[in-house]
Amino acid sequence: MYRQYLYQLSLLASAGHKTADDTRKQNEVAGLTTEGHPANVMSFPFFQNPPPAPLPPPPPPLSPGQSLPTDDDDDDDIIMTVSEIPEVHPSLLGDTTISVQTLVKIVRIFTSSTFTDTKFERNTWMNDAYPRVKAFCQARGYEFQVVDMRWGVRDEASDDHSTTDLCLKELDMCQKLSTGPNFVSLLSHKYGYRSLPKVIEAEEFDKVFHAVKSDKAKDLLRKWYLRDSNAVPPVYLLCSISNHLPDSVSRDKEVSKKAKQIWWEESEVMQEALKSAAEEALGEVEAKKYIISVTEKEIEMGLLSVDKHRVESGCAWFRRNIKDIESVEPNYQLSRYMECLGDEETVKLAQGLLTDLKDRKMKNHLPSDNIISYTVPWSDKGINPELSEHQVYLKQMSEDFVQKMMTMITKGIEERLSEDRSDPLETECLQHIQFCQEKCKNFHGREATLQAIQDYLTRQNTKPLVVHGQSGCGKTSIMAKAAALAPSYYTQDQSKPAVIIRFIGTSPDSSNILSLLISVTKQIYTLYNINKHIPEDIKLLVKTFKFAIGLAKDVRPLVIILDSLDQLDQSNNGRTLNWLPAKLPDNVKVIVSTLEEDVYECFPALQREIKTPENFVAVPVLNKEAVDNIVRSWLTASGRTLTTWQWDTLTNAFDTCPIPLYLKLSFDQAQKWTSFTNPDDIRLQSTVRDSIDLLFSQLEVKHGKILVSHALGYLTTATNGLSEAELEDILSCDDVVLNDVYVYWTPPVRRLPPLLLVRLRTDLQEYVVERGADDVRVFYWYHRQFIQAARLRYCGEQDIQNLHQALADFFSGKWSNGNKKPCTDRSGNSGLEDRHSSTQPLKHGDKFNLRKLNNLPFHLTMAKNLEELKDQCLLRLDFLQTKLLSSSIRNVMADIQLAMKKFPLDYAINTLHDCFQLSMQTLLYDVNLLDLQLRDRLGGDQDEGLRRLCEQCKHITRPHLLPDRDILTKPGGQLVYLLSGHSAEVTGLDISRDGKTIVTCADDDEQSVKMWNLSDGTLIKSFNKLGRSPKRVRFMADDTLILAEYEDVKVKVIQPSGEILYSLSDIGGYCVGGHDKNVLVKLTDDRAVLYNASTGKKMSKVKTKEKRYMRENEDLFHGSGRLVIVVEKELFKVALLDLEKEQFSNWIDVYKPPSKGSRDETRLSVNFVCVSPDEKSFVASCMSDEDFHFYSTETLQQTRVIKRNKTDIGQWLQYTPDCKKMFFSNLHDIIVYDLDTEERKAILPHRSSIARIASASWKILVTVCQGDSGVRVWDVTRPEKQAITSQTPLGISVSCFCGLLNPRYIAMAVRTKNDNYRLGAIMVYDLLLRKVIRRGVVNDGLPRAMLCISETEVAIATDTRKIKILDLNTLTVTRVFEGKLNPYNSRMEIIKDGKEILTLTQGKPGFKTYNIETGKTVNLIHAPLDIRESWGAFLSQDVSYLAVNTYKRFPDPVIQGEMNTVGCVAVYSLQQGKVTHWCLDDEYYRKYAKEDVLSNQDLDVDNAILLDDDRLVTSSNDRILRVWNVRTGELIKRLEGLTELPQLVENNEKSPYFISMANNGDENSIRMWDKKSLTCLATCLLDHKIQTVKFYPDGQSLICLLADCSVIHWTLVAPGVQSTGLSDCPATFQGQECDITMEINNYDDDEKIDEIDPDDDDD
Repeated sequence: MYRQYLYQLSLLASAGHKTADDTRKQNEVAGLTTEGHPANVMSFPFFQNPPPAPLPPPPPPLSPGQSLPTDDDDDDDIIMTVSEIPEVHPSLLGDTTISVQTLVKIVRIFTSSTFTDTKFERNTWMNDAYPRVKAFCQARGYEFQVVDMRWGVRDEASDDHSTTDLCLKELDMCQKLSTGPNFVSLLSHKYGYRSLPKVIEAEEFDKVFHAVKSDKAKDLLRKWYLRDSNAVPPVYLLCSISNHLPDSVSRDKEVSKKAKQIWWEESEVMQEALKSAAEEALGEVEAKKYIISVTEKEIEMGLLSVDKHRVESGCAWFRRNIKDIESVEPNYQLSRYMECLGDEETVKLAQGLLTDLKDRKMKNHLPSDNIISYTVPWSDKGINPELSEHQVYLKQMSEDFVQKMMTMITKGIEERLSEDRSDPLETECLQHIQFCQEKCKNFHGREATLQAIQDYLTRQNTKPLVVHGQSGCGKTSIMAKAAALAPSYYTQDQSKPAVIIRFIGTSPDSSNILSLLISVTKQIYTLYNINKHIPEDIKLLVKTFKFAIGLAKDVRPLVIILDSLDQLDQSNNGRTLNWLPAKLPDNVKVIVSTLEEDVYECFPALQREIKTPENFVAVPVLNKEAVDNIVRSWLTASGRTLTTWQWDTLTNAFDTCPIPLYLKLSFDQAQKWTSFTNPDDIRLQSTVRDSIDLLFSQLEVKHGKILVSHALGYLTTATNGLSEAELEDILSCDDVVLNDVYVYWTPPVRRLPPLLLVRLRTDLQEYVVERGADDVRVFYWYHRQFIQAARLRYCGEQDIQNLHQALADFFSGKWSNGNKKPCTDRSGNSGLEDRHSSTQPLKHGDKFNLRKLNNLPFHLTMAKNLEELKDQCLLRLDFLQTKLLSSSIRNVMADIQLAMKKFPLDYAINTLHDCFQLSMQTLLYDVNLLDLQLRDRLGGDQDEGLRRLCEQCKHITRPHLLPDRDILTKPGGQLVYLLSGHSAEVTGLDISRDGKTIVTCADDDEQSVKMWNLSDGTLIKSFNKLGRSPKRVRFMADDTLILAEYEDVKVKVIQPSGEILYSLSDIGGYCVGGHDKNVLVKLTDDRAVLYNASTGKKMSKVKTKEKRYMRENEDLFHGSGRLVIVVEKELFKVALLDLEKEQFSNWIDVYKPPSKGSRDETRLSVNFVCVSPDEKSFVASCMSDEDFHFYSTETLQQTRVIKRNKTDIGQWLQYTPDCKKMFFSNLHDIIVYDLDTEERKAILPHRSSIARIASASWKILVTVCQGDSGVRVWDVTRPEKQAITSQTPLGISVSCFCGLLNPRYIAMAVRTKNDNYRLGAIMVYDLLLRKVIRRGVVNDGLPRAMLCISETEVAIATDTRKIKILDLNTLTVTRVFEGKLNPYNSRMEIIKDGKEILTLTQGKPGFKTYNIETGKTVNLIHAPLDIRESWGAFLSQDVSYLAVNTYKRFPDPVIQGEMNTVGCVAVYSLQQGKVTHWCLDDEYYRKYAKEDVLSNQDLDVDNAILLDDDRLVTSSNDRILRVWNVRTGELIKRLEGLTELPQLVENNEKSPYFISMANNGDENSIRMWDKKSLTCLATCLLDHKIQTVKFYPDGQSLICLLADCSVIHWTLVAPGVQSTGLSDCPATFQGQECDITMEINNYDDDEKIDEIDPDDDDD
């Protein structure tokens, strides 16, 4: 059994033991009880009062064996040499020359096959295999995509002959991007289609053409192939089919068929002619491209040209052999499976090429394990799924595909992991480098701008450089080029810089200021070999970022390039740029770019902070020469040229819109012009928007208006882009698109043919950017102009809701897992079809499905689908919890707030919002507490959705603390918001006259002044570091300006832009007056100085009557409209200042000063004053007076007196706007007086003392508390909701209490009078019935301590320093112990299995034990001599050591010869009689010394407990719990992450847990720790202040006492451990309630000295 007490040690006596008196005949061996057992562990939690004596002289320096190790950690001032620069990945240095491999995690497989003969195989894979492989990939954090360019579209369906090129391009993408398999062949007996080349170089075409024998073929070649001299070198282009046969694209099936038949006949003639002529003119090798099929081209590229290793890991051939197919008589059905009809020579050629391809090339190149072979019989229908043999084959083939792919994928992932460190930071850097490389590819010109950047980097300049210009002017390209060139600007004798590159908005980690700063700071830390925690709190993060950039050294300078600051989202005020230092440290350069418009905030903010013009580089308009050079270089890069007329058309168009984006869009049109393009078809638009609209129109003509409008509508509506696979799935569920696409036939699986999307994406590739989002590779518009144009064109009011709903359906997985979607085809036939859409669980394996979590609630909200939004997201615990774990509470709150805007009247959404607001600080502390918070706050709510959510919260499978009642504030009550933006106590508060905005300030790291929107609780702006230690803030000048007072007695007036309008020094007392708050009144001595609040100009001076001086305290003057009330210096009189008349009234006597020489007369003085809003009356009062004195402002005569409650301590007295009520703060609540009825009411209970209040109407009231960084917003018109089930107050405060053996009961001693601490009652409280069942009134002093010793008995420490046994049934004293307790500490503890009580000796410090039955002293143990000062000690069970909380002086590890005093634990050996070691955290001692925080005593031990004989837990001022091996002094573990100083609860050896609590600042918590693993198992945060916590004797439950004397019973719940609820406990106390008056102090008897008491050394 391990007991802990703290006892006072000043000058400790010897460590010897004194046995009891011989007359007791105990004759104990020192340290042993009569039974011969060692004394039990003892420790004494006690804080000295009065404070400890001055510290003794410093001890001599430590011996060599005791000296602290030298700190080898890096320090900011340590000079870093070249050899010490850490080697890092080139991406972290910003090396733009590196080759960037694929960053995306995707398995992308190209399926190569002929079309007609593999229909059922591909359909079977589509239905069965692909979904299984996709799920397999998703569980491992990978996307899965199949590229099947044949499926769903016939070979001839492409009008522009681009299918072959697109196939090969997609195959190349698969090879580049895919992890594991990338190419699968289904080649069987059919060789496949041989297409005409789309492009033939002119020189080669001429050679082949001259070798053509047939005049008909020549005529056809002249007809279909046209020379394009704009190509370099010139080429012949195959015309689109519709160019000569426009009916080929007709919607009339028969008309289209006839036109295409003509094409096929003519193309076959040309194909044969080119084949024969090429062999003659070019030779066999060069002629091959005119002969082989598209399928062979795919196999050649995807398999045969790949090295053996990549073939083994990436390629597979599912080879089907149909028995005896060669013996089947040629017919149409057979022709679908092999070439057999038509020209015999052509057939033989195809069969020969196929045999060579299969039996020689593929068989020899592929490993045998990668060839999966099947033999099936022929049927009249070819492959027939209705035949059992074919069914077995298709099923086996599908299973084989799944297993083979899984094997290859697993191997591919393993190989990638072995080669790739998967560092998210490197991935982020590589993504931006890749973007930079893309932007630099075709960069030309801009020499002057680049020279300005070079000058900045190479010259002395300590401010950031700003590149600015209008949208589309080319800023991003300039920034990319600057990033690439930056290292070259440094000379050979200079160290090369590390370049940090971020193109804001191109990745999730660069889209908001929080993730951006975290990412950049991580990169800096890595560059300079710093290993420090990076906080996620924005205020601490900004401080950390500014610290990080100061790490740059001359051996590795730092260049930070941040493009497009205007692309930052508005969260955390990222665009105000308070995070960007206006002055940079040495060796640091920062280059930023932004748009110039004020609406984006960035440019004005930069102009305010950076005053030097040379730090602003405007992107100039391109001149004619630059335009010509850029166009010429673009043409060269693309292998094109233009005719003279075309050139002039392009370059002259730039004059109408001189923006690089316009030039790029126009060039993209111009490079499509051929030398034979009709001049009438050559036209360019005059603006960027018109150019984009032209592009969209062309896409609609080429790909179909419905497909383009829906695809681009979905892309634009998506929050941050879509992956190709996502867009394909979404379009495959869009029946409007599918019905438009399925013109001629309906594919066997109702999905979008992949080729259609590939073609569209190819035409868009210049205008979209690929980036990572939610761990997925997505594409989105690369420029804001495209977003705006697409929204206007494709996302109109009639379309947007449907677009959002379709996206929501996808991200919800509505049409996945075989769930078939209803559809109606073009003919009106209805049915259900499986769309094979991706599954959308909350997690794929152990990976969060961020795509669902971040997109689903947004799209459901925007689709106005309230029921699904609630069912799937906001009222679903697993969704809320998973999103909290994967992101932050800010993101969850953003979802809820968006829903509130769309559904403002929905009760459940509003209640949930209130619930999260109330739980904000708790969830910031620990997101895992969500279920407990919702369970308690929503308990009893009758809304069906909220009730279901609450039920979900009851199934908790982790350890937790379960209270016996609802203890948290209910949502929907008067507390609306808890605004968390400051990191220190809020010192100032004001509200605008319309009640929509508040302003606050705090002396935090940012010295911040913040504006908040009260309609939604969001932060509007933050004005940081405009002065030192802001103290007060006020709105002025019709709420258009903010007045902020700083510690240096300087008032600064801030404009909404953040600029300082003017400042006033030595202003002293001041207030704001005037009907528009247009007068600033400064009070000095006997005069008031009036200033124009808008300009700061002095208007006049007004002197008081009788030249009386005024008080300048903030609460002793008040302005309302034209009147200001002031208090004279002696605090007896008040006067009114009329701002319009500019004169003071006569002084009004509120109180009379005491008579001269009178000592007994009560002194009453004015403590607070207030003028009514209607300016008709004012009120004055005194805290020690019981009256409010009201006066007329016109007559200055008293008009009425209202009696006060004498317990009220008022501050911030105010009227309501209608003058019908008056209110003020009163410590922990607000007191409201109805001025008609004079009724008093206390409202809005607070956990801490209220420091300030503000209100503009009697609806919204805002408060801040002492020591609290939060701002509370209340709606006083709402009905009140109690935080705790209604309970009659048990008393004013609790003197002592303890749990009884039956957990149903608690014994308490409570005070019942504020003015007499001796009056009160001892009671037994039944927690089950929630009522007092025994009460004894005490009039002569309450007990100081209480211990449970049996079912109905407690030991109490009386006011007379005696221990007495009290029978709780009868409320009578049954035994009195001998001797007296320590005068400073009456703590007691049960030891020896309930047989003895351990306490402190009455005089010199030491321990003594009592026999409970006899009340006699059993044993004494005195304290050691060589520890001079202490506030706590712990005695081991075997009495081998004494661990003592004390002070010790240690050498300073930084300053030679200096000594530091540290509070720590000394371990004193009772056998050796000396201190053997000190429990000091050497590592953190050195760290704190270097960081110069030892002066704040961060390492000092505040309190401690013993877990067992070997382990001690200490709680230090740095908010870290440390677990020590107390026998060796070894630090076992640090338990970090606490936000306030933890208090350790007395240990209970029966419990497997130990408990800590905190009740300071923002944290009001109980934590449950596992003794074995030393991990925190459970945390509970309360809304109301915790007073203290104790274990019940059973060790399985706790008693928690709140500040209002409420008692909470907690059960420690752990999985698999049976816990007993209160309802399971029997009644111990029977009969009637007992309510008597009792005496527990017998002063005559208690003061008598016990002659035989061995503890006789009473100081």
